[in-house]
Formats: sequence, C-alpha cells, structure tokens
Amino acid sequence: MNSIKIEKLFLIISLFVGLLLVFIVPPFQSPDENTHFLKAYEISKGKFYPEQIGKDIGYTESDEILQYIQDKESYASNRAKKYTYEEMYYEQLVGINYSGKYSTITAVNVTPIAHLIPALGIQLTDYIKPFDGVGEVGVAVKLQSARIMSLLFYSIICYFAIKITPRYKKSFFAILLLPNALLLRSMVSYDGLVLSVSALAIAYILDLYYGKTKFETKHMILFMFIGYILLNVKVVYFLMLGGLLFIPVTKFKSKKDKWMTYLKIILLILFFIVVFKIPNLFLNSQANEMQNLQTAYIMQHPFNTSLIIIKNIIGQLSIQLYWLFGTYGLLDTYMPVLFVKINELLLILILIFDASKYEKNETVLFRVLYVLIFGIIIFGMYLAMYKGWTPIVLNTIGGNIVTGVQGRYYIPLLLMIPIIIGNNILIKFKEKRVIKYIDKAGTIILDNIVYMVLFNLILSLLIIVLRFYA
Repeated sequence: MNSIKIEKLFLIISLFVGLLLVFIVPPFQSPDENTHFLKAYEISKGKFYPEQIGKDIGYTESDEILQYIQDKESYASNRAKKYTYEEMYYEQLVGINYSGKYSTITAVNVTPIAHLIPALGIQLTDYIKPFDGVGEVGVAVKLQSARIMSLLFYSIICYFAIKITPRYKKSFFAILLLPNALLLRSMVSYDGLVLSVSALAIAYILDLYYGKTKFETKHMILFMFIGYILLNVKVVYFLMLGGLLFIPVTKFKSKKDKWMTYLKIILLILFFIVVFKIPNLFLNSQANEMQNLQTAYIMQHPFNTSLIIIKNIIGQLSIQLYWLFGTYGLLDTYMPVLFVKINELLLILILIFDASKYEKNETVLFRVLYVLIFGIIIFGMYLAMYKGWTPIVLNTIGGNIVTGVQGRYYIPLLLMIPIIIGNNILIKFKEKRVIKYIDKAGTIILDNIVYMVLFNLILSLLIIVLRFYA
C-alpha cells in the first residue's frame, strides 16, 4: 500500500467503505439527516426557497416521506429495534404516489447551495421506475441516491485537498478517514460539505504559503466560493480562512494587489449572500422570535453569557470527544470505551509526528492566529447553539445549559492542529539517542497509518451492523 500515493489510497478507502455505510446505515439514522433530506428533496423539485403560512415558514412536504421518517425515527435510542430484511425488501421494490402536506424543517433557511449535491442524487431517481410500476421509487432509494452523490462529490474534494497540501498529508488522511468524518460524507448532511471545503481551504493556504504557486484568479474564485459556503452554512468556520493573511506578498503582483484581491473576495461573498438571501428577507417565524429574544438576552448579559458558554465547553468536553471518536447513528451507537481512548491516542501521535517532520515551520504569529481561531470557533459553536437552538428546544430564554453541540463539529478543527503544533524537534536534535528512538517510533506509526485507519473503519462497521441488525 505504501507504493500508492496517499491521496489515491484515501479515495479508494473513502469510496469503498463509504458505499458500505450508504447501504448499511438504515434510513435517517444519522444526526439531522431527516431535515437535510427534506430540504434536498424540495430543491430536487425546483423549490429552492420556503413559503410562509401564518407564523411558520416551510415547504409542502410529502405525507409519505414525513410518515416514513417518523417511522424510522422510532429507532432512536431503542437499541432493541432492528432494521429487518423485510423492511428493506419492500422499501426497495414498492413504488409510492407522493402527496403534499405543509411542514417546517430546521434547515429551512440554509442556502440552497448546501443541498444541491444530494438534491441532484434525488433527482436522478426520477429516471428509475419501481418494480410494481406504481408512482415513484420509495424514500429509501431516493435517500441512498442522495447519499451516494454526497459521498462521491465530497470524497473527490477531500482527495484534492490531500493531493494539494504540501505537508501534513498523513494528518489529513487520518482525520478525513475518521469513522465520523466518513459518515458525514456518506449521509445527507451539509457537515460533509463543510468538512471537505475546510480541508480544501487549509490545503490551498499551505500550498500558497510553502509552494511556488502564485495567487491567481482561480484561487480568488475558489476562496470566494469556500467563504460563501462557510459563512452561510457554519459561519464560525469562516475564520479558518484566516491563514490567507500570512500568504507571502511575493505570491501576488504587489502588496496592494494582495489586499485588493482579498477585498474582491469579501465583496463577492457579500454580493452572493445578499442575492441568495433576498427571497427569505420577508419571512418570519415563531422560531425566529424565540431566537430574537435569546439574542436580546445575550446582548444584555454578555459577561454572564460568556461564563455559561465556557462552563458548558469544559463540562461537555469528555462527552464531545466520545461523540467525535466513537458515537454513530442518532448518537445511540457506541464504540467500546477502550477503543475510543486508543483511537484518541493514536490520532494525537499521528498529528504530533506528522507535524515534526519539516525543517521549516509556520511563523509563530501564523500558529498563534490558528490557536485563537481554534478557540474562537469552539466558543462560536456554543454561542450559536445557545442563541439559535437552545431556546427552541428548551423553550427557555437565558438559562445555564447549551444544547445542540455535537462532537462531529470538532472534526474540521482537527485540520488546524498540525499547523498549531508544527515543530522541527525531531530534525534539530536527530543526533540524540532518545530522539532517534522517538523518530523511529513515529516513522513506524506513520508508515502503518493505512492499517490503523482500516482497522478503525472495519470495527466501526461491525458495531453499526450489531446495533441495527444483530
């Protein structure tokens, strides 16, 4: 395997294991897949923006789809309930005549671009006829097609990220093939899009920082596109583009050209935000009213809110790490605790050794910036959930609990860690005996990273099978 380029190995593993996940994970047994599928389904029918009825905004969803999702959600936290072959049989073969019913979904205000890829997958099923010749194919088939399209598209983006980055390739490989990272790409969720474009952004920043590549028009368009997605889907991750500030002036025509280029990127992002937001400007809902009240509370109590956020970050750290490394399904499928701890340790070692293999490292200011970005994004994730999700779920304004943050939100942040911890200790002190042994151990770990990743994924597949089928 070591004779194959690591980005090709990534693509092979991502697509092979990802396709297994597409079909093994029962319908709607991943976080928020229900609302993302509904949004993608409407887009596939040409409905890019919601409508307002009374104090709610939403879509006229299919009765059959809503009922199907409700049935599948009964699996959540009910580990005795299994997905049977009989269910799978009828869902694949029997057609449906879809009818409409007004419904609201949590992803209703998200930019349509975030769901275009799974929507394309759903639209392709219009050309598939059910075996009984009645209506359209079932929801399960539409969902599988959306999952496959997401997996293909996001895996290809990650492939190019690993190929483009001039360093930390094995760190990217290990992070992007974490079971939860692969699940994000294999399910219908905009988290897969956020992770893949974040990886591509970091890769291009490193390439422009270290390589001989000049900043061209294609880079401006790329960062504009990535910036738009991050600002409109998960706004706090936009800060990951902060590394652009440290790209050398020599990569531009002049210092003035550098800052004018960045200004153009920002203006283009703002332009497209305004254009795509126009259809939603006059829509309002009860949920928005709750969010407005929570926002007012935050503005009136900034210090107390900050304390609440920090306490929740610290208090939830242990469970968030477990969710990141060893919890699948609707947060009800758990890996063995010992396995999770070993997995955490191995990833830490991979990141440390991979970040210690280069003579030249990022400047101190560059790394300090990403430390600040790392902290601000975590704080921002909790603040966003405290403002937009917690008041709706708990029906409370203020309060000491932040709900809604999940371990998978931390995955894009892992891509910044090699930059933050980059050093040349193993090279600078390579003549020392202890360093030689450490370096040898690191080489062994990095050379066998593929086997570690495969073992991790295979065991995860087995646990998922045990959870839903055994």
